[in-house]
Amino acid sequence: MSVRLTIAKNGNMKVRTVGVIPKGDMNQLFSIAKNKLKLKKPSRVFDPNGQELTVEQFSNLKNDEYFLFLFLF
Repeated sequence: MSVRLTIAKNGNMKVRTVGVIPKGDMNQLFSIAKNKLKLKKPSRVFDPNGQELTVEQFSNLKNDEYFLFLFLF
């Protein structure tokens, strides 16, 4: 099952894209961030409240539940 997520660049939140990602596949999320947001090395994922998402939390996402920020390490 796949989920539809909106991901945004941490430094410039106007730069964002929507991706359809297999549930629990963080590597696919990083790949979309690298290609669509032109990030060199995305490394961490955050929810809108600033909490870093763990693999367990990521595998429980639902469509459009989180607005994700990607942070350059």
